[in-house]
Amino acid sequence: MKKLVLFCSIMFFTISCKKCEPVNSFGGEIIEEAVIQILGVKLDAPILVTNNQSLTNANGSSVPARVRFPDELDFQPVDFTKYSIVGVPTTASCSSGYSRVVDFDDFNNIVRYSIDIKECPTCDGVSTIENWVLIPKVSSDYIVLSEVSFN
Repeated sequence: MKKLVLFCSIMFFTISCKKCEPVNSFGGEIIEEAVIQILGVKLDAPILVTNNQSLTNANGSSVPARVRFPDELDFQPVDFTKYSIVGVPTTASCSSGYSRVVDFDDFNNIVRYSIDIKECPTCDGVSTIENWVLIPKVSSDYIVLSEVSFN
C-alpha cells in the first residue's frame, strides 16, 4: 500500500509540474525558412543591412552575410537586390524561446522588430545572440525600431 501511495504521489507531482519548453516562432515580414550566417559579428545595437556593406567581426575582419534556404546544401551570399537583414542583440537565459516579429511602417520608413523571450530556469548561464532574420528588401533610408520583452 505504501508503494502505491508513493507511486501516486510521484505521478501527481510529475504531471502537475509545468514544464518550460523553449519554442521559437516567427511572424510578420520575416522569411522564416531562411537561415542567416554572419560569423563572429557581435552587435551592440540594432542594425538593418540593405546592401553588401561590410560587417566586421571581433578580429576586425570583414564578414559576408550568407543565407541558406531549405532546398540548398550550402550557404550563399545574400542577394541584396531581393532581401535585407535585421539584427537585434539580446541576452537571456541559456534555455530560452524567442518569438520574433518584423513589421514595416512604409509611411515612416521604419522596420519594427519585436522579440518576446521566454526564459526557462533549466540552466544557470546566459547567452547573447544577434537574432539575425531575413526580410524582403527595404531601402537604405529605413530605420530599425526594436522592442524586446521577457515573459
